[in-house]
Amino acid sequence: HRGNPEKYPCKVDSIWSYCENGSDEYEHFFLYQQEVVCSHCGHKEQAGEHTAYEGNITHNLGNMAKAAGIYDAMWHPEAINATTAADLIQPLQKGLEMLKADPKHFEQFNASNGWGLYKHFVPFVEEYLDACINYPGAEIRVNR
Repeated sequence: HRGNPEKYPCKVDSIWSYCENGSDEYEHFFLYQQEVVCSHCGHKEQAGEHTAYEGNITHNLGNMAKAAGIYDAMWHPEAINATTAADLIQPLQKGLEMLKADPKHFEQFNASNGWGLYKHFVPFVEEYLDACINYPGAEIRVNR
């Protein structure tokens, strides 16, 4: 309901995460949907092209994502024929379980320069998964 908080005060329609340094090393992940449904009141609103989720994460985490089996789901969803957020739920859940089950294993993939760490990747995957669950019909777009 962004844009009309007086009429729809619940403000639950999006999650935002931004890259701190504006580096081109960051990949931009988006979920778009045509209709917004408030999870609190059930109100439906045509949104045109509503950004349901936007997040940025460094590609330095690519090897960690590969080890968790979620690289294609995140960076190349077309490689697994994923077009909507619903298509990402299962692979992201499985990858997140792997990440959380063996932190020491995945920490070996931390970027030596500090730009791409396990401790940042897990919360990012959690947020992305939550957005996919909340907006299953949203279209996936990744800017690389």
